[in-house]
Amino acid sequence: MRRYVLRLLAVLVLIPALSACTHVAVIALNQFDLTDVAVEGDKLYLMGALNSGTYEEVVEAIEANPQVRTVVLTASPGSIDEFNTLELAEYIREHRLNTHLLSNSAIASGGVDLFVAGVERTIERGAQIGVHAWTDLSKDASEYNRGSSEHKPYINFTRQMLGSEEFYWFTVYAAKSDDMHWMTEAEVERFGLATAPLLEASGDPTPFKEDFISFRKWVVEE
Repeated sequence: MRRYVLRLLAVLVLIPALSACTHVAVIALNQFDLTDVAVEGDKLYLMGALNSGTYEEVVEAIEANPQVRTVVLTASPGSIDEFNTLELAEYIREHRLNTHLLSNSAIASGGVDLFVAGVERTIERGAQIGVHAWTDLSKDASEYNRGSSEHKPYINFTRQMLGSEEFYWFTVYAAKSDDMHWMTEAEVERFGLATAPLLEASGDPTPFKEDFISFRKWVVEE
């Protein structure tokens, strides 16, 4: 627990620097180990904020455990480096991995990008999925014209993963970058985030125990 609290404090202290110097702040945040990864059987469990180190950590774990078929996202507030997160999402799709949310999973922002990368995507009732507009700290996504080139990488990604760009535009207008919209079951079904009907809660625990409980609470309440 102490280890993870210290990580969170480091992130919270550094985040205000983003408004002063985005590039420097991203480099600084990428120096922290912000993601926990654990493999149990054919499942890889992931918890934490996503940065450049997440890609290497997840890929190394999968390559060391070729039996892994499903990435279970437990709690994630999003990504420090969005393009690195999209690269990891593409790795998940290219390697034909599935993704899963437990009934008490809580993922937001870039964590949702990882989830939609799964070939088969399953969600237990009660899982929380948060979306909002991205920002470049000059403008929110919703402030750019729909034809702006700033949208293109995200449109292409969403089309690749979900077959259309509809979900991307939903996230752009669902909430501002400093807010969060927690999706309803109807919205999850509308945009095809799951490839199967919502599942009843399995009651399966995560490998992260008490750390997960406290971190999930932080993700939802922040």
